[in-house]
Amino acid sequence: MSALTTQPKLEIVPQQVRSDAHLCQMWLVKGNKRDRTCKAYAGAANRLWEWMTAAGVESLRELTAAELLEYIETFPTRWSDATRNQQIAALKSLWSFGHSLGYFPINITGILTLGKPQPVLPERILTRPEVMAAIDAEPFRTNRLLIQLLFGTGLRISEALALEW
Repeated sequence: MSALTTQPKLEIVPQQVRSDAHLCQMWLVKGNKRDRTCKAYAGAANRLWEWMTAAGVESLRELTAAELLEYIETFPTRWSDATRNQQIAALKSLWSFGHSLGYFPINITGILTLGKPQPVLPERILTRPEVMAAIDAEPFRTNRLLIQLLFGTGLRISEALALEW
């Protein structure tokens, strides 16, 4: 037989993901997500699993687009736009990752859109007199210094606490 008439050998591709839990574990460690992102994304996945258990959905693969929309409607109304968007972004990320591995035949999160968050920064900014009052009201010297550092540099608290000599 010539090379042109031979049939190509089909190879069996092993399954890349064993279960929903395995998929989530792989998803959380891929890309070296920051600790805070991992915690937020894990929380989003756990929240979805709790809802699925209550709704009688046994696997992420079984979740339909209609059920996903129903789940999104359970988000608390007190959540900020940013929190809601973070939950949706986590789901979109999970499904995109699972779809890229062939775990999900279709990416049902394509129907979800992120909302445009309302600006909350102006209500979070303290005036100089408010900052001075906070500094004056703090009885401990180290805490006063920390407040002055934050105010003077614009550091986030996590950034300030991570400072080293």
